[in-house]
Amino acid sequence: MSKVINGKKPLSSKKSPSLSTPSFFKDKLTISDELKAEIAAQGKEYRFISYKKYIDDGNLHSKGWVVYKPKTTPAQDSFAFGVNPDGIIRRGDAVLAVRDKERCEEHRAYNRERAERMRGFKKAKAQELRSMAREARLDANVIEGYEENE
Repeated sequence: MSKVINGKKPLSSKKSPSLSTPSFFKDKLTISDELKAEIAAQGKEYRFISYKKYIDDGNLHSKGWVVYKPKTTPAQDSFAFGVNPDGIIRRGDAVLAVRDKERCEEHRAYNRERAERMRGFKKAKAQELRSMAREARLDANVIEGYEENE
């Protein structure tokens, strides 16, 4: 038993249940390891998509994600934790969806190539501005009277 000083316990003896629980730092959009293994065994990757937008778009996703219905519902997942009676896994407005790994890799490669093009464009634009500044013989000296904000 810890000592009580002036009617208060020392901080070291107090427990913080919210921080000590392992699920405190978990993301709401995590799924069980069994479900991850089931999806990976099928050669697919998962993510959560907006169910409202999916339904509004006629049960189609612009990037090819398809709502996933697991073959078996893990024991820890229940209606209270986001499993609908029709078998899909929901977290608020989001629903679990899957897509082939090959298609995901193609999309990642496209995004990397697009980012590289943007870096090249920014680098070329910066070089162009530097050369324009050199041609105009600009310098970084402060003109007298403009150094203060009035």
